[in-house]
Amino acid sequence: MTKPDLNTMDMRERLIIAQALVVAMDTLKKVPQPYQEVSNIMDMEHIVDYYFGEWWGVAEHMVKDHHNMMERITNQEKN
Repeated sequence: MTKPDLNTMDMRERLIIAQALVVAMDTLKKVPQPYQEVSNIMDMEHIVDYYFGEWWGVAEHMVKDHHNMMERITNQEKN
């Protein structure tokens, strides 16, 4: 397997990285102050916007759908 770079990544590779950044940003935003690493969140937002901007919205939608699905499953298990 060759080492991918930003110029040769295919759509799936770009989407996976965008999704990972969305999950990481969401997780870091849940850390309480003063422990929240705001500069890291800001840097991740810049990276996903600049390098993977075309996939940012798609990745956010995928993550939201996953959370909604997990919530429905959890609620069904409670009933």
